[in-house]
Amino acid sequence: MVRPWLAPAALGVALLSLLLNVGLLWQITHPERWIAPAVERATGIGIGADGVLRYDVTIPAGTPLNLDIPVSERFAVRVDTVLPINTRVRVPFNTPFGNSSVMVPIRADVPLRTALPLNIQHTFRLRTRTTVPISVPIQLKVR
Repeated sequence: MVRPWLAPAALGVALLSLLLNVGLLWQITHPERWIAPAVERATGIGIGADGVLRYDVTIPAGTPLNLDIPVSERFAVRVDTVLPINTRVRVPFNTPFGNSSVMVPIRADVPLRTALPLNIQHTFRLRTRTTVPISVPIQLKVR
């Protein structure tokens, strides 16, 4: 016994399934349409018209802070000075009558003009407690 309504019903179910799959694929490829309202409902934080999520995290007073802050800086220390030299140097020399030496005075002003590179690489360890509440603003750009 062949039912004439069975084929159109199966075709209707297949078309409905196809439309639902296309709708789900569109939502997966455009998550910003459903993530932003979900975040707003879950946290109470709204996203501004510029697409930036703004939130202030407050750290209460008395919170221990244990931070290791890496420091890697390069500086050029400029040196522009005159180094005065006032000394005497013993200079040996050979003569036909034997070895001898003479004291030679040296007086000079040597100018020094250079840039000395200075590299600082250190980890700054901060171990303390907050004395007042600290407010840290957080901004996340949502595309």
